[in-house]
Amino acid sequence: MAAGAAPRRGGTIVVAMGADPPTLNPQFTTLPYTWMIAMSVYSSLIRLDPAMTPHPDLAESWAISPDLRRFTFKLVRNARWHDGTPFTSADVKFSFEEIARKLNPSGSQVFGDLLGVDAPDPYTAVFRFSQPQPALLLYLDVPLTGAVLPKHVYAGTDIRQNPANAKPIGTGPFRFGQWTRGTSVTLERNPEYFRPGRPYLDRAVFQVVRDPAARDVALENHDVDFIIGYDLALYDTIPLRMRKDTRVVFTVDRAISGQWWIGLNNAKPPFKDVRVRQAVAYAINQQLIWQRVFFGLGKIATGPISQYLGPQYTRDVTKFAYDPQKAAQLLDAAGYPRGAGGVRFRTRFTFDGTSAEFSRIADLLKVNLAAVGIEVDLESFDFNTWFDRVYVKHDYDMARGRHLSGPDAVTSMRIEYDSKNSGPSQRNFYAYQNPDVDRLLAAAAVEPDPAKRLEMTHRLQALIAGDVPVVFLMDTPQPNAYRSAFQGLDNNPYGAQRLENVWVAA
Repeated sequence: MAAGAAPRRGGTIVVAMGADPPTLNPQFTTLPYTWMIAMSVYSSLIRLDPAMTPHPDLAESWAISPDLRRFTFKLVRNARWHDGTPFTSADVKFSFEEIARKLNPSGSQVFGDLLGVDAPDPYTAVFRFSQPQPALLLYLDVPLTGAVLPKHVYAGTDIRQNPANAKPIGTGPFRFGQWTRGTSVTLERNPEYFRPGRPYLDRAVFQVVRDPAARDVALENHDVDFIIGYDLALYDTIPLRMRKDTRVVFTVDRAISGQWWIGLNNAKPPFKDVRVRQAVAYAINQQLIWQRVFFGLGKIATGPISQYLGPQYTRDVTKFAYDPQKAAQLLDAAGYPRGAGGVRFRTRFTFDGTSAEFSRIADLLKVNLAAVGIEVDLESFDFNTWFDRVYVKHDYDMARGRHLSGPDAVTSMRIEYDSKNSGPSQRNFYAYQNPDVDRLLAAAAVEPDPAKRLEMTHRLQALIAGDVPVVFLMDTPQPNAYRSAFQGLDNNPYGAQRLENVWVAA
């Protein structure tokens, strides 16, 4: 293809997903399968570029009051919902007052100080907060809490049970076509999209391919065109990068700044005792996991914020380097001496088999913990069963975990570690509680001074790392892989990609 070639119209992109999305409403979940689809169906007030700079979307401009408590958005006038209804400020007001604030898993942290959204005319929306909101714009894109939903479809209904959660109606570049449960979701080009000339593609198909090896083979055989980084094992990128017809891109997930960890159920023994949690951290050989599972890619984690997030990260935290002897001492002190056969207690590690890395981590974890007297039963499920047991029902002892530590470290830690965010389907599913952390999180969230806020961000990391609510394993990039014939990908910082500017070369 010649450099600078003009985009071509037409064609279909097939995206491989490791599991069927539980919903197509992005306000109800933080899962990447829903994100990837929703970013093409829905629009948001603003969108972030790869440098996390906000740009217009449904809002063509905005103004922020000096005290960071009032955000005024001027809206586009030519957007329509996929059913033909005009988009207005009433949709914005309803989306954030009734859905994002109340029903989004992160809504109470991002919009907990929202007094209301005024709609003085059809094309102006004014957000009013009781406290400063220094990070708000970072959370107004689709994947997090920013998707704008149609008031005329949801108002007066049971929002969680509304049929539109499975047959979405948005203002985005693609319209919903069909969802064959367990198999695929198909989107069709929206010819009335408010951005003239977009999208280029006719269709996007999101294909469920549960087996990690099968996803790689499908990409090599051109049966799929794109594998989202969430579903791509780092070690599989090595052969893919050697292929001329495939691109593997590591610079697509800055806002995510993802981490891998092992969640511990802080609500019940033995992990209710911080000494046991610390012992487990000492017993796990992170270096070995880094070498055998991640092949030296990524970095060994030290705390709740990824090193890839930049200055918001600090290394000045309590670290738990591999030390089985220290682990044994802590377990003795916590009242778990070795018993028959040298076993202190039995526990479960619950994970989903769609992740090749966690399948390997499970085997290493079992060996590491057996060495200090902890017998581990491995429980592998499909993704949706795993999600229901762990996130919804909290029926686990230890569980695999991945999370976002960005785009704003304070908001991320508030979502993950605030004790108020530990209900069913909320991110603090390990039931971590520390009143000092809760207070500092609340203060840092509304601190307008950047230097003070950064210092609080670093203090929070030190507090959380010492408590070991989870065992931090790896800070890892989530590289996307796709056929090199496709142009216009890598266009945002979430890993899950927008498709409106994507086109396929001849």
